[in-house]
Amino acid sequence: MSIGLSFEAQIQDVSEVREEIMDLAEQWNIPAFPDENSVSLSFCPIGILEIQFQQEEMNHWIMSGECVTTPAGPGLHKAAADFIETLADRLNLEILFEDEAEYMIYHDFKKMVEDHFYPWLATLTTIPIHQMEDDEYTSLCLCWDLNQYMPREIPGTIITHMGRFSISALAEKLEDGIESFADQFFIWKNPIKDALYYRNCALNQLWEHCYFAPSSRSELDRQTNEFIFSHLEQALMMDRTLPFPIEAYYKLCQLDGKDPLDLTGVPELCYETKIGYRRDRITQDFGNVKFVFPGKYKYEYKQTEQGRGINLWTDGSDPLCPLWQIIGFSRNQGDAIFFEQGFEKVSDIEEFQAGEGICRYGWYASKDELQLAAQIICGAQLTLITVTLPDEGQREGVLELLHAVRALLPKEEVRQQATYTLRQ
Repeated sequence: MSIGLSFEAQIQDVSEVREEIMDLAEQWNIPAFPDENSVSLSFCPIGILEIQFQQEEMNHWIMSGECVTTPAGPGLHKAAADFIETLADRLNLEILFEDEAEYMIYHDFKKMVEDHFYPWLATLTTIPIHQMEDDEYTSLCLCWDLNQYMPREIPGTIITHMGRFSISALAEKLEDGIESFADQFFIWKNPIKDALYYRNCALNQLWEHCYFAPSSRSELDRQTNEFIFSHLEQALMMDRTLPFPIEAYYKLCQLDGKDPLDLTGVPELCYETKIGYRRDRITQDFGNVKFVFPGKYKYEYKQTEQGRGINLWTDGSDPLCPLWQIIGFSRNQGDAIFFEQGFEKVSDIEEFQAGEGICRYGWYASKDELQLAAQIICGAQLTLITVTLPDEGQREGVLELLHAVRALLPKEEVRQQATYTLRQ
């Protein structure tokens, strides 16, 4: 279930239209990412307008665009619609549009919110209340991107892009009306970029993307932290009465070596758990295997001299953090079998049932470092794991993570968790 808008127009000169889109995006301070046959416009976190160009004849092209505006919110819907209409005016184009929230028909923001976005959110929130009251699921995800990691499952809670809520806390919030909860759920609730917008942009990054690691660790950490700091401080400058994620802000300042702003008199925005899914363990899919890692572990892909790709997980800010190296293979026919040569120099070999697969592992020394070698077979997939331990005292922690691994056969589900995506 989602709300969105789309449009289509006939054009002749793709280069002219693309240039006009880029100029308008620059004027509106919207990051734009063009390629040969499309332009992606990033209005806000999880708020993308995709514009495509398709050639029909020699000098006849179809320009089409689409923007899904939930769960980002009605502010995104208005901004995307205004951008499309301004672009059409500047190019003197006749556009055909489909607007599920009817904003491009009435241009009435209040009507759009009350007729479409509040009912959408009200319907969405009835899903976890009914299903979890019936004990159908232990936890639920609402509007969560299935292509990324999964936060730790806590029974009786709901995972969203804007934080984790217990079913009791959600029910309590809804008693105050859907508008009150909308303040905390939509990234862009109001027609302009106000303090609520800047705070909620930062909240989404804090909950979903922030590693709570120093900016010096990687370029990704630097960009994420700078985005959070700039948006939180902008919100604070605009409205010091707006509840503020004080604990998470102080923690990130401490990790980054940054002097925090004075928050005297600023109310704190509180959750039942600490803000930031990556401050806890997360589950990461690798083919049909689910690994459990500390949320601070950052993924990196590297190629060996032999041209083979290796998937790495570690915390580069900690020189004593174990390094996980994982490679996967899929057998063309039949089930995978263990690669016996991989255990030739391994001692103390053990096996355990890893979900619907089998894990075999042992230990060996390499360049004065202790290493764990493990293999998981499940269906056609063979997964090879090497963990380098800078300190032998980390053996117990590494084994705990290894024993948390679960492999699944195709079309099987292991957890009692329902996930509701942005689309029906």
